[in-house]
Amino acid sequence: MAARKEGVKMKNSISVYISELLVEQSIIKKEDADTCRYGIEFFIVSVLEILSILILALFLGNFSETFVYFIAFIPLRLYAGGYHADSKLSCYIILVAVYGAFTALLKVIPASYYIYIGLFSIILTSIMILKFAPIVSSKKSINEAETAFYRKVCIWIMLMESAIIIIGILNILENKYIFSFSLGQLAVSLSMIAAFVKTKLTGGEINEKV
Repeated sequence: MAARKEGVKMKNSISVYISELLVEQSIIKKEDADTCRYGIEFFIVSVLEILSILILALFLGNFSETFVYFIAFIPLRLYAGGYHADSKLSCYIILVAVYGAFTALLKVIPASYYIYIGLFSIILTSIMILKFAPIVSSKKSINEAETAFYRKVCIWIMLMESAIIIIGILNILENKYIFSFSLGQLAVSLSMIAAFVKTKLTGGEINEKV
């Protein structure tokens, strides 16, 4: 417990220091410091979580597939948004569970099905992003300009990833790395669906704008 508190304290200290430095250098406005600090904290926690999953993947023997999965997942998730748990511990448990599902799928899905899952990923992700992106956490408000920027970037990322999947399944049939990449994209769209359902059940709005 003491080690955990020390880690949280160090993370907060780093985010406070960086945000204050950015204010001093006039890179960000003082009123944006809290938002910046939240973003830095989120980034630090996310990096630590992903590193722990990659270490676990190293022991389970699917490090390269997991790395490819995150190459597709991380950029799209950053701009498209998706489900956020109510606590960091819950978020990490979900991440581990998703990794467990990913590992299971790698083992049980026949290679002949890779093409169908890849195409399904492209279709579902395209629908979710064009219809709802970005889906922003209720803890973070964004204005219309930021919403437009996030949406534009995630559409371009989605198009590039979809092109990679299509080229991959047409030229490298039944390849586990293309399959892993498509699962990374698919995970983002499923996260967006989960966020949409959670928001509707709680009576909130998809995006809170300022």
